[in-house]
Amino acid sequence: TRLRLGGSWVPLMMASADIDPDELDGGILFDHELEPGSGYSLRLSRVQRQFSHSDVLSLAYYQTHQREKGPAQDAVAHAFYVEAGQEYRTPAVSVLEPYAALTGGAGVMKFDFRQNTTDEWSGAASIGVSLGVLVAQRLNLGFGGKLYLWGYPGETVGDGALVETSLAVEF
Repeated sequence: TRLRLGGSWVPLMMASADIDPDELDGGILFDHELEPGSGYSLRLSRVQRQFSHSDVLSLAYYQTHQREKGPAQDAVAHAFYVEAGQEYRTPAVSVLEPYAALTGGAGVMKFDFRQNTTDEWSGAASIGVSLGVLVAQRLNLGFGGKLYLWGYPGETVGDGALVETSLAVEF
């Protein structure tokens, strides 16, 4: 068992409100139109290495910054996730060990609007894929993406996607 401490740069994060045509006012609970934004994440993981794969359990924090279309106001998205997944390795090439990963997560998400018109809190779920390489069994470099939904049982508030590049150290 190893620990992995890392972070990522999120060059692209998109979010949109869920529209339910059969509900009053479209059922829109998250009524802001946001431009794509960017941000970062921090992650602490427990990595259990097996023969051909690793089981990974992580605590992750994401923060992204976006602007609202129309009346320009800033929004900061905060997301806390517990993520679980597997990394599938290919045979090592000298000190490089390539892998592909699939993860899923659950947590909470908050959009904090700077002009304090409203703040939106809700549960969140995500699924992600990534490709990467473990260098000398210590340095982890990766690139991937996630799709996510936020809401609560019976009501989807919104959805989105993000792209991230990551750097982590295993010890």
